[in-house]
Amino acid sequence: MNIVIIGAGEIGRAMEKILKEKPDSPNQIFLWDKNQGKVSGQKPLEEIVPPADFIFLCVPSSAVEEFLTTIKPSLNPETIIISLSKGIGDSGRTMAEVLGDNLSGGFFGLLCGPMLAEEIMLGKKAFAVLAIENGENYEKASRLFSGTNLQIFQSPDIKGAAIASVLKNIYSVLFGICDGLGVGSNFKGRLLVEILEEMKRIILFFGGRSETAEGLAGLGDFFATATSIYSKNYQSGVEIVKNKTCSLAGEGIMSFNNLKKRLGDEINQFPLLKILDKILSDPAKANLLLEKLA
Repeated sequence: MNIVIIGAGEIGRAMEKILKEKPDSPNQIFLWDKNQGKVSGQKPLEEIVPPADFIFLCVPSSAVEEFLTTIKPSLNPETIIISLSKGIGDSGRTMAEVLGDNLSGGFFGLLCGPMLAEEIMLGKKAFAVLAIENGENYEKASRLFSGTNLQIFQSPDIKGAAIASVLKNIYSVLFGICDGLGVGSNFKGRLLVEILEEMKRIILFFGGRSETAEGLAGLGDFFATATSIYSKNYQSGVEIVKNKTCSLAGEGIMSFNNLKKRLGDEINQFPLLKILDKILSDPAKANLLLEKLA
């Protein structure tokens, strides 16, 4: 089995670790990064892409379409491409839409769930859904991860998983704001219920299934991201309150601006997004979150 991992950042390295530690693995794993200095002995894309059985995209969401355009001429149509990128690019499209516009249906999927790279590198278990249309390709992926520290489950809801992966980062900023304000766990428990309900409605708006919000791609990934010291999205919220600014480049805030443009006036349907918009525009208004749930 030939496996190509695109992106030598934290999640790319974590995916490499998971697959390299598979018992009795006959897999060949190639790591590639735009910054050649990150990967020792890096092979060119034109050499590793054509024979690839799996390609894992572990790059920022803004870089996915550019990479797909680069490899498309040499891509085997039966290569399974799995994206771990979680965001909305400048075009306003989700990862499901970007992949769908560039690849054949059934041969791409999204891997979404509580998979903090830092915990994976420490040897801890991770969990995810693989949102993919083709059941046979899901089984191939399931065999690939069998016996590893990543346990996967199938989901047919690619649209829902894609937007849930965006929302979990965005709403994690709100949990960071809560801790910056020192409101306590009771308040966050109430906010969690509000977040889950709003997440369901946004997933439906994007053509997904509301139940996806309650699974690993939604609630599971949100909890991990919103409560972890490793999460830039959570830390962004804390910094907004304490410093009245945010210097951290988490996917949550970057994706929020593109989601806001995509929604337009429809953002008025989603009160928590509206509150976050006001807070990001003026961090001194962080107390608006308290007023919403007073």
